Amino acid sequence: MSRLVLALESEGDFAIADLYQLDSERFKLALEILDEWRLDRHYASKSKLFDVSMQLAVLDSKAEDAAPAPAPKKG
Repeated sequence: MSRLVLALESEGDFAIADLYQLDSERFKLALEILDEWRLDRHYASKSKLFDVSMQLAVLDSKAEDAAPAPAPKKG
């Protein structure tokens, strides 16, 4: 079980066949761990996307503030 958790956290390899060597209760626990890890990864990626989007919005706002005002139109 600990090898599964370490593989997930380090994004390392884990032989899926090793899951079938577990007894029924530990197998169910392993599936719960995988499910939770997958959900956490989903939220972590959404959080990163939101963070990058916010940083870009701030940079765009600063660029607009620093840009010179357009010249008045003649005519």
